[in-house]
Amino acid sequence: MYRNYFKEVWELHQKWGKDVLYRKIIQKRTSRIILSDIGGEFYNFAYPTTDDPIKLDLQEIENALHEQKEKSVIVLLAEHQRVGFTEHLIRNGYSFLARDTWVGYNIETYRETSTRSEVVKVIPEKFSDYDTVLGKVFADWPGNATYNEICRKTIAGELKGSFKTLKSELYLIYDKGKPAAGAGLFYSEEGNFAYLHDAGTLEEYRGKGYQTDLIRHRVNVALKNGVDRIYSSVEHGEQSWSNMTKIGFNDLHTSLVFVKK
Repeated sequence: MYRNYFKEVWELHQKWGKDVLYRKIIQKRTSRIILSDIGGEFYNFAYPTTDDPIKLDLQEIENALHEQKEKSVIVLLAEHQRVGFTEHLIRNGYSFLARDTWVGYNIETYRETSTRSEVVKVIPEKFSDYDTVLGKVFADWPGNATYNEICRKTIAGELKGSFKTLKSELYLIYDKGKPAAGAGLFYSEEGNFAYLHDAGTLEEYRGKGYQTDLIRHRVNVALKNGVDRIYSSVEHGEQSWSNMTKIGFNDLHTSLVFVKK
C-alpha cells in the first residue's frame, strides 16, 4: 500500500511543483533530471529510470547539472537501492549525502486537536515576519533566500505555477508579540494533496511545542478542505521527522542521495 502511495505522491509532487519549486524537468534516455532556480543538492538532481545500473548514463546527468552550475546529484528510490546502483555510483566517484524520508499522514488515526498556541495565517504585508523566522532557521541552507521569495510570491498571487488549483498558505506563531515559529502548506482540493514544508522555530523558542501545533494546524486545514493525501519530505531521524511521526505520519519511502566528489 505505502509503496503505491509513495509512487503517486512522487509523480504528483513533480507535476504540481513544476514552475513553482522546479523550473524544468527533463526526461532523458535513462534518467529524469530535475532543475530548479533554488540552488543546492535537494532541488537539482537526477534519478534513474532504468533498472540496470550499467545502462545509467552518468555523463549525460553530469553534463546537464554542471551546465546549471550545480553538483552532480543522484537520488536512488527504493527499487534502485537493492540492485547495484549504490555500488555503481560509489565506483564512479559518488558519495552518500543524505537520507530523504517521505512521510504521509494516516487519516485513520485522525482526531481534530486544537492547538495550544494561536496559529496566524501570513498575509503578504506580514511576510517579513515569516522571512525573519525561516530566514534565520535555515540561514545556512543552500538556496534558502530564493525559496523564501518563492513562498512570498505564491501567497501574493505573483507565482501560480502550471497546476491551476494549487493554493499556498504560510503560518506563524508569535511569542509575546515576536515571530517565533513558522511553516508552509501547498495544497489542492482538486488534486487531493497537501504538502507540508518549510517548518522552523527560532532557537530561543524551541521546546514549547510550536512545531507540533503547526503540523496539527496544517493537517486540520487540509482535511477541512477535503484533502486526505497529506505528505512531507524530511531528513530521516531529525526533529521534523520525529515531530511528524509522533502525531500520525508514517514513513512512506526513504530515498538515498548521492553527490559526485
